[in-house]
Amino acid sequence: MANSYVYPGAADTYVPSLSSDLVIEFSRNPNKFPLVEYIDYRIVDKQRGYYVRMLNDNQVRIVGDNDNTWADAADSPIWTDGNDSFTFPQFNCVRRRQPKRIGHLAIDQAGWDIVDQASRFEAMQLMTKRVRRIHETLTTSANWSYGLSGGSSNYATATTAGGGTWASASSSNPYIRASLAYAQIAIEQATFGVVKAGDLCLVMNPNVAKVVATSGEFLDFVKQNPTSIAIWENQPQFRLYGIPENLMGLRVIVDNTVYNSSPPGVAASLNFTLSNSYAVLLSKPRAVTSASASSFSTFSPFLYEDMMVEVYDDPENRRINLYVTENIDDTSNALVAPQTGFLLKIDS
Repeated sequence: MANSYVYPGAADTYVPSLSSDLVIEFSRNPNKFPLVEYIDYRIVDKQRGYYVRMLNDNQVRIVGDNDNTWADAADSPIWTDGNDSFTFPQFNCVRRRQPKRIGHLAIDQAGWDIVDQASRFEAMQLMTKRVRRIHETLTTSANWSYGLSGGSSNYATATTAGGGTWASASSSNPYIRASLAYAQIAIEQATFGVVKAGDLCLVMNPNVAKVVATSGEFLDFVKQNPTSIAIWENQPQFRLYGIPENLMGLRVIVDNTVYNSSPPGVAASLNFTLSNSYAVLLSKPRAVTSASASSFSTFSPFLYEDMMVEVYDDPENRRINLYVTENIDDTSNALVAPQTGFLLKIDS
């Protein structure tokens, strides 16, 4: 390698030192991901287990007006339709580990704490993978089936639910409002009125929030609203990409979790983990109370071990071995009560 020689000058003989108080990184604490605002982790002490799911079709049954009439001296009414049906769904936690090796020389020569930084990065990567899996589960229409042989489903396209896509919504065709009302009514019917609008949150990604904010339906509403200046200025209550924090009584959560699908050394390909094609209504964490057990929400991953960070010194190889480990079932098994939520496909 040829050396490049220069004459001594004011800038050429100065050897700069690292400004260790400025390290440019973008890392998010796993507890600060939007996901934790709309799911309810179920802590378990075994990797595998069961829970009870009732069929939920008998407690509001009315077949005839006189099916429980009891005349004097007559035999007490006897039901002929059997007891309430139930099943034992199973959960299976899967252990995953995010490993990292850092050499002693790299640690010694670094001007900042690279072990601490690596633990943040690995935990964030593991959490991002978890969020991506959960969003894929939530946006799979087949997972929203329930009832006998999956005969009922809390899934619909915006056209079926409201008459058209969200992007084509206007003041005369309020497809957004109509489809959200359709979903709320479906949830109320499926839960016998137990879950109400105040128990629900509406989850979407920033691109879907943009669709709502720029739709003719919303813009016409803004024109006629006395708070239009506040909306235009994106004041605190309208900072979700220009839409209010609540739509039709639903708390809006914009999940901006991003993932990079490109391998190392290639230009980043950045996308949101939640699809541009869907909006999801979910009961908020522990919003639904069971009379016989603890409360629950629509999606409840079973968590055996959560983001365990372990650092081991390997003196023989002069390196540090860093591990971040989770043990969780965040598959469709965790969609414990699809009746309490709804999946809307907004672009069809």
